[in-house]
Amino acid sequence: SRVTDGGATVSTFSSMRIHSTPVFIKDNLCSWRPAEQSATKRGKAVVELSNDPALHYTQQFYEKTRAWQSKRGGKTSKFHGDDDTQDDDGIRTIDLKHYESNTLPLQDVNIDGVMNMRNDLSDIPFLHEASILYNLAARHREGIPYTR
Repeated sequence: SRVTDGGATVSTFSSMRIHSTPVFIKDNLCSWRPAEQSATKRGKAVVELSNDPALHYTQQFYEKTRAWQSKRGGKTSKFHGDDDTQDDDGIRTIDLKHYESNTLPLQDVNIDGVMNMRNDLSDIPFLHEASILYNLAARHREGIPYTR
């Protein structure tokens, strides 16, 4: 379960509490994916993937595309994240060498851990590719195109 503690999201697993930071990770399915970073050690970050139901369709499409390319003898593209590890619980160990300044880009979330939708992209506090893409996607889902 998830609760907030002074603005930081806290994940509770049985009796253990882990403070985590909302971040984006590079992903072979959709370029960037929301996750929660719980630890960093020796150039690696431990993150828990977000359970976003919209990603299920993307995962199926990606797997079918890779299988189709492989059957036809074509090369399958190597995406960022292919050398990362993931366990069955959605916990992934990320090699930070693929990220600018060896840090994961932060999400723009409110106190409840929900991503903010900004009217003006210049108001995004952590301005980077992932935050822009997710803000535009949120505006598209709401039927509010970005015009400036």
